Amino acid sequence: MKQIINIALRTIGLRLVRNKTLVALEQRVASLDAVENPPDLYSDVSLRKEVLRDNIRIYWKAIDHTNRSQVPSLSIVCALCDHESALEKAEVFQSRCIFGGGELTRHRCPACGVIYGPAKMLALSDGELADEYEAHYRVYEEGDSSVHELRAFYALNPVLGGRYLNFGSGKWSETSKLLRSQGWDVWSFEPNVSAASASDPFVLRSWADLTDSRFDGIFSNNVLEHLRNPVATLRTIANSLKPDCLMVHATPCFEYLYEYTRFHLFFFTGRSKYVMADLAGLTVVDYFSDGEYMHIILSA
Repeated sequence: MKQIINIALRTIGLRLVRNKTLVALEQRVASLDAVENPPDLYSDVSLRKEVLRDNIRIYWKAIDHTNRSQVPSLSIVCALCDHESALEKAEVFQSRCIFGGGELTRHRCPACGVIYGPAKMLALSDGELADEYEAHYRVYEEGDSSVHELRAFYALNPVLGGRYLNFGSGKWSETSKLLRSQGWDVWSFEPNVSAASASDPFVLRSWADLTDSRFDGIFSNNVLEHLRNPVATLRTIANSLKPDCLMVHATPCFEYLYEYTRFHLFFFTGRSKYVMADLAGLTVVDYFSDGEYMHIILSA
C-alpha cells in the first residue's frame, strides 16, 4: 500500500519513507545538535547517498508492484527489429538490478535474436531516462574501462593526423586524455551532464555539436547496450564519419552478460548485431571476440 501511495504522492513532490530511514535521520540530527556550529545535514555525503539509494529502491519497487497487477499483452514487438510475435514465442530472461532498479524482465526476439528490456526502462521518455542516469551517477560511479576503449580505438587502424571520436566516453574514462598525450587527435562525446567532464575542452556535449563534426573514425566501449534506439543512433553518428571511414563499438553485451543492471537495454545475441547494422544502413566489416571483450567494426 505504501508503494501505491508513493506513486500518487510523487506527483506533488512528497513520499513516504521507511521508519528506519527517519530514525537514522533523527539520530544524525541529534548528534549534530550536540556539536557547536554543526554542518548542514544534507552536506553529509554518505547520508545523502543512502537516502538517494533508498529513493531509487522504493520507486522501482512501486513500479514493479504496479506492473505485476496489469494484464500482460498476448503479443510483443521487438524493440530492435519491430518484429511482432506471440508473447509465448519470446523467450523470457529474469534478473534483478543490483543498483536498486528492482525486477528485470527481458525477452529474446524470435526473429533477430536480440534480448531486450526491461520494458519499464524502454518505456521511459528521453527526459525520464536522463533523470535515471542523473540519479544513478549521484550515488554510483562507473569503473575505468580504458583498456577496452584503447583496444576499440586501435581496431580502427588509426593514423596520426586523423581526427577520432570516443563516443559516450564518460567522465571516468582517461582514454581520450591518454591518447591525446600520445599525439592522437581524439575527441569525446558525452551528452549526459553527470557523466561529462565540465572542464575538458575536447568533450562534445550536445548532439548539435556532433552533427557539425566529422571524424576519421568513431569508437565506443560499453555504450551500444545503453541506447534506447541503437539503430537510429548508429545511423546518426555514421553521418559524422568521413567517407570510407569506420566505427568500432565494443561491448560484452554481444552476449547475455552483465544483465544485472536496468540500464542495459539490449544484448545483441544471435544475428541481431547484423540486423542492427543493416537497419542502420551500415555494413559489418568484422566481428571480434576475445573472452568478455567483443567488438563490431562498421562502415557506412
